Formats: sequence, structure tokens, C-alpha cells
Amino acid sequence: MTSINLSTQQQMCVDFCIDPQRTLVAVTGQAGTGKTTLIKYVAGILTLRDDLRVAICAPTGKAARRIMEATGMAAVTIHKLLEYGRPRDRDPETGEGDPTVPRRDKFNPLDYDVVLCDEYSMVNHELNRNLIDAMPRNARLIMFGDVSQLSPIEMYPLVNPDSPFIQHLEKPGRSFTLEQVFRQDEDSDVLLAATAIRNGRIPRRGENFRIVMTDDPVKKLRALLTELPYNFGKLENQIITPVKNRWIGTRALNSMLRNIYNPKGQHAVQLMRYSWDDKVKVVVAIGDKVVCQENTYDIRNYSDRFEKFDDAGAAVASSFIPVPDTKWMLNGETGVVINIHPDTAMEIDFGDRIVEVPYEYEEWSERHKKHFFQYPQRAIDLAYALTTHKAQGSEYENVIYVISKTISFMLSRENIYTAVTRARKSAYVITDSNALMISIRVTRDIAHKRDKARQARAKSIISPTAKIARKQ
Repeated sequence: MTSINLSTQQQMCVDFCIDPQRTLVAVTGQAGTGKTTLIKYVAGILTLRDDLRVAICAPTGKAARRIMEATGMAAVTIHKLLEYGRPRDRDPETGEGDPTVPRRDKFNPLDYDVVLCDEYSMVNHELNRNLIDAMPRNARLIMFGDVSQLSPIEMYPLVNPDSPFIQHLEKPGRSFTLEQVFRQDEDSDVLLAATAIRNGRIPRRGENFRIVMTDDPVKKLRALLTELPYNFGKLENQIITPVKNRWIGTRALNSMLRNIYNPKGQHAVQLMRYSWDDKVKVVVAIGDKVVCQENTYDIRNYSDRFEKFDDAGAAVASSFIPVPDTKWMLNGETGVVINIHPDTAMEIDFGDRIVEVPYEYEEWSERHKKHFFQYPQRAIDLAYALTTHKAQGSEYENVIYVISKTISFMLSRENIYTAVTRARKSAYVITDSNALMISIRVTRDIAHKRDKARQARAKSIISPTAKIARKQ
């Protein structure tokens, strides 16, 4: 580990993290302060010097993969670390999933002495509780994140809007703040813009940071794509918007952008959607940029996963065959479709491996003792434009962030900060004056109060049918 040159503050942070008296440590720092470098350094010391069993994880597959690329160390998602089972079928009306509980808990704890987790600002209360419950007695949890980024998506409404990461940081003696930035030069336009946004100021224009004012962001996006020398059809560049629906959401933008970057893609197929989402038409072809929307740990047929089965057709667990790299994909991973077969099975190049995604595969229901089919292509979507939440945890060379006053309910300082700090080289914000001011002024607490007020107004509205029923 001596080959890594740490600053004085980083060395202080390492000493703080490896202190055996601290069983829970929270480290925060804005983008570029070297958190991933510190994960590698801390893991190396704890593994090599202290001979401890160390696990490295992150909330999303893309974030875990980025850790592996940056450190050369194995990293998994928190869900995989806790051994969550496969979620059951979604509700056909609402699309809500029926998640399973993790196999690792306080009765079956993890086999590690230390767990290092990156991007902890993305961890919600349920996942945080499950991870802490699964920690063995006297084990240590060391978390890294950026407190200025978006709050996690919660399963249930919260009275207190603070994320688990914020709450951990507020505990005396368990937090450390990194302040010196290393990813970009000290005078980087992106860094200066990010710092201004964090401090509630409108950032200044620079050579590699621009705010493009318009009342027609889609039209301006088209024009900007022709002006810039970067190809946003490539994985290293990304267009980001806060929403999935609406006219500047990912669905509308992806349809437009596909016609720009891959209008004549060969062997185009329409992907299956969930029943609650079947009104949305998603077409992909060879050459399209796509994203995986769910953790899918094994897309082999059930009969191909084991060597032995009992008389009822259930597998003998001890005969499990390890999952090959071509048969799993993780939430948030982006790739390029490189082949589509006549049976619509497709091959996606995720950069570190090529995954074969079938149209369907056979699964086994332990509850009902029977076989059924799963359709993994429902987890695939176009990725020319991603939501801010989906891009969180990733890094890109160049970023375009698209917002409008028409989606003011989704705008916040954390959202624009998260989007801008995804960029390593350049960032462009397409906006109108109202959307920009809302993005700079509305913080996490204000957004939470705004959302609660909207929910209260919605509950106060009584439908005509309900009024009639009340009179009766």
C-alpha cells in the first residue's frame, strides 16, 4: 500500500477508519476527494496488516463495478452481500414489487470482520437496517458517501427526511469529512460549479461548464448535440434528467436520441414490459445504448444451475453450478447491444463482459413447487438518457443535464449537484431561469416539506363518488 501517496487529511481519515475502537465510521466528501482511493487503502491495511476478513460493497451494481475497476478489488452489491432472494412477481396494477428478506441477518450474520460500503448516501433506511442487523458481534462497518447528493429512494414515507447516512454522520465520534478535491484540477470548471451549487450559488460559466438558457430544452438539446464534439451515444458520455416520464423525461428523450444515434439499427425488436408498464413501447436494435434496471443474478434456466434434482423437481442445493459471467447483470449497468438472435435473445457488452439475455428462462417456485417463466428483457431499457437517481454512483467524461420549470416538483440542489458531479471533464446544464433558481434554492428539507404539503392537498380532495357516498 506504500505506492499510494496520501495527503495529510487522507492519512488522518485512514487512521480514523482503521481504529479498532470504532465499530461504525461514516466518511463524507464531495466528488473527487478520493473516497474510492481510501477504500482501497483501508481495505489493504485491514486485510494485509491486521489479517481481517473484509468485504467491499455498494448499493448498485454499477457502483460496485466502478469500485472493482478503480481498486482492482472484488466488490458486490449490498443485496448480494446480504444474499437477498429473487423478488417475486410485481403487482399488475401498481408495479410494486414483493421483495424478499435477506438470508443474512442477526441470526445468520455475515462472515466478515469489516464491511466497507461506498455510495452510502444511496442506502435507504430498510437496507441500512438489514445491513447493520447482519453485522457480526464486534464487526466494523465503514461507509463512504457524499452527503450533498440525492437522498435514497425509500420504500415507505418518512417523518424524518434525513437519510441513514446523514444520521450516521451526526453521531459524535463516528464521522470524518474530506475537503480537498483530487479528481479534477483545483481550478476545474466542473469542480468550481459543483462547489458553487453546494453553497447555494449559481455557478459561473467556464470553458468546460455551461448553463444554456431556453424555454424549449428538447430543441436546445438537439442543437447542443450538433455543436459539441462528444458523442452522447457512447457509454462514456451521458444525458441526465430528473424524471422518467413527462416531455423531458428519459422515455421521451430516449426515443428521440435513438433516432439520432442509431436510426438504422439492425434487427430491431420490441422488448417485453411488465403488465403495469405495457403502454410504453421500448424498441432496441444492434448498436443501441441500454441499461439494466434490476439486479438479475442468474438468467440461466433452472435446470442448468444444478447437477442434481429430487423427485419433485427441486434442486439439490449442494450441486449448484456457479453462475458464469455471461449470465448475470446488475441494476444500473449500461452497455451496448452487439447482437440480436432470431429468437430475440440478445447479447449486451457491458464493458467487462458480454451478457447473453434470453427472451425467457425457466424458474422454480419453492412456494408453489412448480416451474414458471421469467422474462429478463423487461429489465432492459434504452440508456441514451438516464434519471439522476440511475446515474448516481457512476462517472462519465461529459454530461448534459436537462431540466425545466414544468418539472419543478423534482428539482432540488441535491439533484443538480449529483448530475453535475457525474462529469469528469465537462458539464452542460440546459434550463430556464425558473428551473435554475428552484434547483439552487430548494434543498432536501424544503423538498420534503413541499412533498408533504402536496400529499396533504391530494388527500383533502374528495372525488364526486366519495361525496355522494358520504351524503348517503
